[in-house]
Amino acid sequence: MQTSIRLDFKGSTTLKGIEAHRLHELVLRDLEIYRDAGISEIHERIGDEIPRRLLKDQLRIMVERGEIGKKGKLRLTRYLWTKQSGINQS
Repeated sequence: MQTSIRLDFKGSTTLKGIEAHRLHELVLRDLEIYRDAGISEIHERIGDEIPRRLLKDQLRIMVERGEIGKKGKLRLTRYLWTKQSGINQS
């Protein structure tokens, strides 16, 4: 016998308020697959509804921690999967 449960959920689910640790994992998985990417490429693949500023901040933190690499400056910046990317997961 199946019972139907009705949830009174109003609104749609989006990634706008994604938690930092989930965004961290999405970025790592993306770079694990593509190895070298600009912020626009990463943003498009992981979900363009995620605020770009949030993604930019997460990338900066990951570079500072040595979890991913970075080459280039300004609009030519590329983020890189490194040997450390697979090791430094918390």
